[in-house]
Amino acid sequence: MLFRSSDNRWSTAANWNLDLLPGLSDTAYLNLQGGASVWLDNAQSIAALFSSSGNTLTIASGGSLRLAGNSVLNGDLALQNGGSLVVDGPLAVAGAFSWSGGTINPSQSSLGSLSTSGVSSLDNGGLRTITVPWTNQASGTINLNGTGLYAAGGLVNDGRVVMNSHQSSSQGDAYIRIPSGKTFENRGNVDINYTTTYGGWSLVSNSSSQDGIFLNKGTVALNSGNSSWEIAFSNDPAGRISLAPGTFLSVQNRSEEHTSELQSPCNLVCRLLLEKK
Repeated sequence: MLFRSSDNRWSTAANWNLDLLPGLSDTAYLNLQGGASVWLDNAQSIAALFSSSGNTLTIASGGSLRLAGNSVLNGDLALQNGGSLVVDGPLAVAGAFSWSGGTINPSQSSLGSLSTSGVSSLDNGGLRTITVPWTNQASGTINLNGTGLYAAGGLVNDGRVVMNSHQSSSQGDAYIRIPSGKTFENRGNVDINYTTTYGGWSLVSNSSSQDGIFLNKGTVALNSGNSSWEIAFSNDPAGRISLAPGTFLSVQNRSEEHTSELQSPCNLVCRLLLEKK
């Protein structure tokens, strides 16, 4: 079913080409030639969703969108506080993804997945929860701006993850939480930027057993401040860890392999603490 702009609300039947709202057996298309900003603030379930560049979908407070099958968004996606996105099949987002609140797939039973290849921005503090596997493609960037990510389905990064924490004392940590039995596999680049005043932890497992895993096959750069990794940590031979002058990295491991390269331009003031448990 084709969206045709009227008042830009998903829930207005007249905005759709058959004057009916799409249902669970329908595939919806947001592909207006001039672009549209579609607003969803109630519960909707459809078979699949496709959008073209220039068309933006915002899932606002009270909005819930269930996608039963394979969906591709070449336009932008915004998920706001109080909204939810349930993906029961693969969802690929090529446009910008703004995640300022709400959850992705609150049902652990889903077989869905998320793939992003544009810029994904997690803002507004607090913790964002996604229970399906998330793959950030080589062209993608995930920005954690004073905000935590609970990747309950695991996370694969082929692009870039940027973690910006504590620009002021009122903002929270940018961190990634990985549950037991799941992995954060970095095959791209991770940049950790903490102020020297308020440094904190950036990678943490879901429980005191620290059974979540961080597997580094790419490059991790601690550019400023202090960082603690309270997670099982394994470095692939291709992986690198880069510490800027004056930084401090604490790695508290349940199990570990360190076969890759640690780079530091100033070994006297860049410290790495490894605790094997």
